Amino acid sequence: MALRLIRTRLALLVFAVAVFAVGFVYVYVAPTLEDNLEDQKLQSLAADAREFSDAIIASRELRIERLRKVVARTGDRASARVTLLRVDRVSGSLEVAPTADSIGETADLQFAVATEAARRRRVATGTETSVDGRLGQAALPVMRGNDVERVIVYSAPLSDVEANVDLVRDRILVSGAIALVIALAAGLLLASRLARRIKVLEGAARRVARGDMSVRFPIDRDDELGQLAVALDDMQGQLAQLESARRRFIATASHELRTPAGSSSCSRTRISTSRPATRSSRSCATRSCGWASWPRTCSTSPSSRRGR
Repeated sequence: MALRLIRTRLALLVFAVAVFAVGFVYVYVAPTLEDNLEDQKLQSLAADAREFSDAIIASRELRIERLRKVVARTGDRASARVTLLRVDRVSGSLEVAPTADSIGETADLQFAVATEAARRRRVATGTETSVDGRLGQAALPVMRGNDVERVIVYSAPLSDVEANVDLVRDRILVSGAIALVIALAAGLLLASRLARRIKVLEGAARRVARGDMSVRFPIDRDDELGQLAVALDDMQGQLAQLESARRRFIATASHELRTPAGSSSCSRTRISTSRPATRSSRSCATRSCGWASWPRTCSTSPSSRRGR
């Protein structure tokens, strides 16, 4: 029964709009933000690969021990995990194998981004899952002539990106809950005020329906309900005029219906008088017609005048 009230439906409508807005932000904006932050992270790794790889490229002919030290120093400078991979061609396909790594272990990674960079012969970016979580990667191909000889991969955890996105999601949920409460309260307040104004119009209309033509419809604002009040007030004025005209018609008709009955009675009295009026007949005519002096006001018949 409560759902049929305008107040309840308006409040629920405002609440539903707020829920939709919060859900849209949580479902659409938060993932988009995560994608943007990941792209920024990958672009930063690609920039580091172009900036810090010269030392490794210059040392690629050194012995493996010295090369690993250069890779480790480059990783410290870039604040990223740096891996140097060798590119081999097996049965017409490209395969990569780790040569040196800044942290010394490479068993947990597949380096699919390195294969992509060797195939496309330009910097490639991507993500990979390791035992420590998701990693962002940027691979720089190292050319020898027209062939890709090595690939340098810069890796960095995406945990900071995920933490930021989780923080944003939590803030969205908290802010959304507050917004929903405010929206529900505002919807109830607005709906209650509208319902109160409608109740006032309803009460005035019921009084008019009972015949009280003195009531006036309140016109407090120039909105849709105010325009409705103006229309109802005009209708009430026209109904009052019609009611006044009806009462005047009934009063006039009643008077007209009473007057011919008295005249007909007097006419019959006059017609029945064929001789000079006696005192008793004059008294009767006077009482019947309501005249003060019958001889002066009641005319005699032609036969009585000839008799005289």
